[in-house]
Amino acid sequence: MKQHYIIVIIQTLKPWFHALGIALCCNLCLANECLFRIADHVLKETLFELPNSQEGPQPTRYNLWMYQNFMLMEGMDALGEVTGNEDYLSYTDRNIDFFAAYQAKYGDAMKAGPAGIKKWYSKPKQMWQCGMIAAFAERQKTQPHPEFARGMNIFDTLLENAPAFPDGVLVRKKSKSRGLGLQIDDLYMIAPYWCRKAKLPDDSKWLDRAIEESLHYFDYLWDKDDKLMHPLWLQKRNGTYGLYWGRGNGWYIMAVTDLLTFIPNNHPKRQAVLSDYSTFIEGIIQRQGKNGLWH
Repeated sequence: MKQHYIIVIIQTLKPWFHALGIALCCNLCLANECLFRIADHVLKETLFELPNSQEGPQPTRYNLWMYQNFMLMEGMDALGEVTGNEDYLSYTDRNIDFFAAYQAKYGDAMKAGPAGIKKWYSKPKQMWQCGMIAAFAERQKTQPHPEFARGMNIFDTLLENAPAFPDGVLVRKKSKSRGLGLQIDDLYMIAPYWCRKAKLPDDSKWLDRAIEESLHYFDYLWDKDDKLMHPLWLQKRNGTYGLYWGRGNGWYIMAVTDLLTFIPNNHPKRQAVLSDYSTFIEGIIQRQGKNGLWH
């Protein structure tokens, strides 16, 4: 299923992950040595050993609290499943364990980029500052650590205080003139976390919350004529806003694809999510040219 999941990575990655996204999307052609060069470079550049002091070896961008790094972990997991390479398979656990140990010992002191300098982990202000929170929940189930619990509590507090529309869907505060807005990429920032949190312990309310959020996103943002998701729905406008956003559509379908791997076949709303998924895929595929590029 994860092979299917990473097909849409290229639509969502930030520019400096594009090369890795392309490579992961090409996992059906594993002979491409570029794939392994990129993955091995990530392994080499990621810090796994806790330094004896803050002056020791420094965490890199691959250790920072960024949603891109959760996506990278998912890609490495998928690559490990395909190849059987233990270094790839263990990448997520080793990286997330290092992050927890570093935070527990030194606090939110990483400095490799804005995520560290602005303390997105300990003082998040937006849902997109979710970092690797979904991996925290997943790892907490198999290898509990006080820092995982602390990190989830920090992010839960952010979500509890986030603005919401009357139907409960979480939204952003946009500019003063635009007011509250539902932005397409935020589904990926919260739904994967809730899916994994639902297993800590088994508590279906979090899975149900992720399902409801997903259904709301489709209802607000889907354009039945153009067969694409709009990037934004503004409360003051009482409607959608902005040009279509390819990467944003990628965020949405990645979140829904991940969500479907958690919904039991007998769940009463699985068919509704699957219907949204199928409708989206049937629409987006019309935007792909013969050469594989998207228009």
